Amino acid sequence: STNLRLTISGGGASTSQTFPINIAAGEVKKEYFFRDNPIVFEPRDNSYEIAVIADVIDPGSSSLPKNDCRLKNDKIRNRITWKVVTTERKFSMLWAKVGTLLDIGNYTPGKHFAAITTLGSAYISAVYPLANPVSIKSPIDIPPTLITAASDFLVTVLSSFGLPVDTVEPFLFLFELNSVAALLPQKRLMGVLPNKDWFKRFSGWRDVTGLSLGEFAPRAVIFLPRFEGENETGPQIALPAHELGHTFGLSVDSRLKNDWVCNVDWPIVGHSGCGFVGGFDEYKHEDDNLKAGNPANGYWVKIGNEPPEFADLVDKEQCDSHCFMGGSPINAWIGSNWEQRKRWVDPADYNHLIDKLAVTKDPEVIYVSGMIAWNNQIYVGRCFRLSEGVPDHSRQNGMYCFRFVDKNGSTLTEIGLPVAWNHAEFNRIMPVTFFGVTLEFPTSATKLEIWNRGTGTRLADIDVNRSVPEVRLNQPKQVGQSTVRLRWTARDKEQSKLSYAVMISPDGEEWWPAAHNVAKAEFMLDTKPLKPGEYQAEILALNSIRVGRSNRAVFRVEKPKP
Repeated sequence: STNLRLTISGGGASTSQTFPINIAAGEVKKEYFFRDNPIVFEPRDNSYEIAVIADVIDPGSSSLPKNDCRLKNDKIRNRITWKVVTTERKFSMLWAKVGTLLDIGNYTPGKHFAAITTLGSAYISAVYPLANPVSIKSPIDIPPTLITAASDFLVTVLSSFGLPVDTVEPFLFLFELNSVAALLPQKRLMGVLPNKDWFKRFSGWRDVTGLSLGEFAPRAVIFLPRFEGENETGPQIALPAHELGHTFGLSVDSRLKNDWVCNVDWPIVGHSGCGFVGGFDEYKHEDDNLKAGNPANGYWVKIGNEPPEFADLVDKEQCDSHCFMGGSPINAWIGSNWEQRKRWVDPADYNHLIDKLAVTKDPEVIYVSGMIAWNNQIYVGRCFRLSEGVPDHSRQNGMYCFRFVDKNGSTLTEIGLPVAWNHAEFNRIMPVTFFGVTLEFPTSATKLEIWNRGTGTRLADIDVNRSVPEVRLNQPKQVGQSTVRLRWTARDKEQSKLSYAVMISPDGEEWWPAAHNVAKAEFMLDTKPLKPGEYQAEILALNSIRVGRSNRAVFRVEKPKP
């Protein structure tokens, strides 16, 4: 019997506690402290260091003979230093049912949506370095739109590569969802697809369970609510975390993260070489032992609001686990499944997440989206300035670049965009680089230019110095038992063509997209998915680059009459 004293200091934290330890001769033992009362460090804009000192303090050592070997254990000291990094404190996700035009009326059942949302968000809370990530469930399905010009561009570019037309549909669908998500106050749109067979109807997508366009189009991801494997059908609790991980660039096998192949932005092919040598999704590794994901260990810290399904998993060490960027097993949390199917996060991915999620400033930003083909053809999608936000990307390297210039044509800032032809879930080269990122907006910029640095070619320029549309929402009007008519008037000084997005909120804080890319100044809102109560509506008016916000109008949803 002896004691262990832990002293933790630095950055405003100071604690010193002594814990009794019982350990046998020759025994190796692991202990966890502060499990019931975790130490919370002060959030700061910059990282700081904490010193942790562990001492063996034996109160009975004073009575031992001078040369007693037990004295050698006394006052053994170990000192380590932690770097404390404050990650985002208001990271929020909007979970919503999504689908294409063919899926209208056939979205995933409420039971399946509730299961993957509840379990997936709780698992994300456990493995991501975020204090309290917020998950919001939208009662309104996000309606699909298909932009014909974007579809035509992609089909034309890929026709010479022998890819069937329907192959590009998941990419186009997610590309448009990213633009919808960029208008939301939430950081990510977690799109739940209609059913376990959704990807199978497209050529080349049979074994796919989810899709992300990566860290350069990070705002939205899509995934199945359930999956079928052999004799099992059920949710994959690690799948939402896996797809979310792609938006932070976690898809590369950790043993390759420092590989010279992956650190070179190769001419034309960009980082594709990294995929060729075994990078990207870990579950696609040639080594069967690594397809479950890289080895991972950790501790599932109990927060207190975990769903009952996870009651036997929390407050425990997660030994002999695999990284969630590997495969996502079915029904992993049920009974004895967890012992063989447990998923955690490997150290390299965790360190990367801490860097990516570190708190940054909230400047004015611009969202810019598009596709760049292998032959320098470009399609420019939705672009709009937002008064504040967290930039998705600021690095300089890349074959392509975004260049902000002032009225005199002088370059103000330049941000790189690497060539990205590999997609973790798609097993063929897609010779198109998708982007949909928010960038910090220099105050005196008048144009945003997109360049191919390798060929010295300006691919596109965007006028960013336009006026903000004015929009006024009339008082909503009840039409029938479950429909509310929303009408508004809008004005743009440059007489630009406007499109609209309809936003709904139960409290003025949590907002859901009820419609987007609306051409007319009117929308019929179906209130059947909404619970009885008071709601607010807001209209966003978009020209080619600016977003105007209307006044907020209140309407009520009454309980349906029997």
